[in-house]
Amino acid sequence: MKKVVVFLFVCCVLAGCANAASWYVDAVRGSDGADGATPLAAKRSIQAAVNGAAAGDVVVVADGVYAPFSVANKGVVIRSANGAGVTRIDGGERERCATLGEHFGDVATRLEGFTLENGRADYGGAVMGGTLVKCVLTGSAAKLNGGGAVYSVLEECTLTKNEAVAYGGGAAYCTLRLCTVSENTSGYGGGVAYGDADRCTLSGNLANGSGGGAHGGELSNCLLVDNKAYTGCGGANCATLIGCTVVRNRAHAMCGGVGVSTLRNCIVWDNSASKFDNCFDVKAVFSCMDPVEAGEGNIGSAPRFVEPESGDFCLLPGSPCIDSGSKEHAVGQLDLRGRPRLQGAGVDRGAFEFNVSVAE
Repeated sequence: MKKVVVFLFVCCVLAGCANAASWYVDAVRGSDGADGATPLAAKRSIQAAVNGAAAGDVVVVADGVYAPFSVANKGVVIRSANGAGVTRIDGGERERCATLGEHFGDVATRLEGFTLENGRADYGGAVMGGTLVKCVLTGSAAKLNGGGAVYSVLEECTLTKNEAVAYGGGAAYCTLRLCTVSENTSGYGGGVAYGDADRCTLSGNLANGSGGGAHGGELSNCLLVDNKAYTGCGGANCATLIGCTVVRNRAHAMCGGVGVSTLRNCIVWDNSASKFDNCFDVKAVFSCMDPVEAGEGNIGSAPRFVEPESGDFCLLPGSPCIDSGSKEHAVGQLDLRGRPRLQGAGVDRGAFEFNVSVAE
């Protein structure tokens, strides 16, 4: 009986794949009156193609600049032919670039290899919803939350120079993996707000309130560097940080590094503020900061970075942060650079695992 069920399942999957269609879009040579079935009969707009596409279909988009479009969380893949460098969706500083869903959890539509620029909206200046892969979100703004993105999943994306008045200059209420979030601005959470980030770099972001890098949410295996907040917590506030390195962040008022947060296996070092340079009101274990905070396994010794002046925050041989973290509190199998998290006798503190093979 089990073999029959498996056979029927495989047949259904193959039938679904066979029924899936490809749609083609070309901003230069296409026409929305064409059927979009081949590159020579391409649609001109992405909107025309997604209107005709069914769940499981793939929309292939040629190089060019495209108008904004909307998809009601339809399970389609929208893929650029040659990547984000030559395929752009421009909001014209008037509207959101892409509305892939309208509610939290609407991530069925997949957008691959686009630059989304000059978007404007109350929420999600560049994009709302959907799953984005290898995209660039830039020059967009939200009157409230998510200057770049809101309610989205972002993988291997770059979010830069976006702005939100309230929360999340780069992204709000999003999940980010392997992303670079830089030079974004907001009231709270200059980089990201109320979302989860894993193996991401948050740098040069600004919060006019607090949380220059991040406000709320959970960050794991991330680097927060050179972020700034006017009120407080230049690195992050009201967040949970696991296996993160928080360095060279600043606050005009108080708490240059991390405030009102939970820290596990982290390094919080060389941040600055008028009061409380590194930490304020944190619950920390197995972390490294100066002055050392109360908590199991915390240390106040210098972490010994390889070359912090040039942005290399890997650990030197002999660092007190090597093998001194907690396996119990570690999250994920890889560090920020893709190295296995467990290489020596234990887990290292911070975002970068010491490379044992090089040391040997």
